[in-house]
Amino acid sequence: MVDQVGWQGWVTLALILIMLVALVLEIAPPYLVMMGTLIIFVPLGILDLEQALHGFSDDAVISIAVLFIVAKGIEQSGGLEYVSKFMFGTANKEDKPDQPFNKSDKSIVWVLFRFTIPVAFFSAFLANIPLVAMMIPPIVEFSRKGQEQVDLNQLNISQYLVESVIASRSSMVGKKVSDLQFRSRYRTAVVAVHRHGTRLNSAIGDIELEAGDCLLMVADGSEFVSKHRNNSTFALVSQLPGFVPIQRKKAGIAATIVLFMVAASGLGVKLITAALFSAAALLLTKCLSPRDAMNALELPVLIMTAAAFGLSEAMVQSGAADLIATALMGLAGTSQFGLVAWTYVATTIFSLAITNNAAVTIMFPVALAAAQTGKLDFRPFAYILMLAASAGLMTPTGCSTNLMVYGPGGYKFIDYIAYGGPLQVWLLFITVGVTLTLKWWWIWWIVLILVTVCAIPLLARQPWNNLHSEKAFHDDACGGSKPLSECDEDLPHVYLNKGGNSSSAMIMATDDIGNYAEG
Repeated sequence: MVDQVGWQGWVTLALILIMLVALVLEIAPPYLVMMGTLIIFVPLGILDLEQALHGFSDDAVISIAVLFIVAKGIEQSGGLEYVSKFMFGTANKEDKPDQPFNKSDKSIVWVLFRFTIPVAFFSAFLANIPLVAMMIPPIVEFSRKGQEQVDLNQLNISQYLVESVIASRSSMVGKKVSDLQFRSRYRTAVVAVHRHGTRLNSAIGDIELEAGDCLLMVADGSEFVSKHRNNSTFALVSQLPGFVPIQRKKAGIAATIVLFMVAASGLGVKLITAALFSAAALLLTKCLSPRDAMNALELPVLIMTAAAFGLSEAMVQSGAADLIATALMGLAGTSQFGLVAWTYVATTIFSLAITNNAAVTIMFPVALAAAQTGKLDFRPFAYILMLAASAGLMTPTGCSTNLMVYGPGGYKFIDYIAYGGPLQVWLLFITVGVTLTLKWWWIWWIVLILVTVCAIPLLARQPWNNLHSEKAFHDDACGGSKPLSECDEDLPHVYLNKGGNSSSAMIMATDDIGNYAEG
């Protein structure tokens, strides 16, 4: 089989490998890397234009796009606050000044269990994409709690949101944000830095500025714009418009619409149909404005999702997929353990690089042939295919839901490898072990329950760690030289959560000047 693969298969493998290296090294934004790789297949003749771009018309991609709008609707209506109170027990904590909500009092394990258990339960009966779309906002909301939060619409009293672009010959180029003393020199606080259209997730004080970087800042008064509009330090200085406040009175309407969508999807209605009707209902009831709906679309995520379909097609059409499957199964030998284990490994590798449907399509005939050749029962192989195709944990492209949390979580490609890798190995051990010893499945249950019961008390001692976010903005606000309490009080202490959406900023201040709003 390897000898029959033409140059197209080898070229495809080389391009996919280069793409993965570029993603890990973050040479460019992931959506540009994936889309750029996909486009190369067209002039090479491996794919025609329709095959390369068919992912953009796929129901899954369109469904994810619409679900971003639906999630924004429930977020903008305040519905996520009720979900957050139910899942994380934050009810009435923020309403009592003498009892502020403190995440550091909560155990990491406690927090994870509070949202993992209900999500895992409902995912057994509902489609995972709408479930994830509904759960992202309350989890992001919970991650931002810990300080009083300022209504951005009230900043027009004395503070303004300003964006500025670093000029090519600016004296700021090559210098760290913490060294530039924005607070004392410009009466501003930097809350986000964007480079090439992507927000940098490093500690802001440690970022070395480059020409073209876009800074989002809170300025004390409107003088900054007029004073520095023609300053050679900045190529562009502009004041941002106000923000739309949350409409809490529509929370019940939005929640009802979303629940109907999830229920309809669970009853067999096509996800895209249920999502479109829900988005339309949110717009008609004014739970969401058309502008907010447009801003809710995460184009980088959608481009990556659509590009993954095209890359899958290239793997299949070029013969690269068959080449990999044959090579991996050739390492399995003739034992049942080897064949089952390598079927899992091969299917997982495909699910990481291409879609899980394509992974099963490629591996099903290979696994069937292996079972027939070894005169083995095919049922273990079927179980392996089912589980391995859904275990793409080490890359953002391994599953649509991986891509959906990519932006809101502020993740990098390497994060999926760091956290998904050990879990991938653990799942390999458990899945293959249970599959080959189905008669003694109950022993696995007992062992896993005992391990869980023993591990939870140890892990539960770890407090929620929010020091990273605090340090990031301490460096900017005070230059890292003194505690936040001694910083200049003319401007609010500003924080931007690392896990926030890449296209939005959250201002959180110690000043008691308002409620929550996001832009």
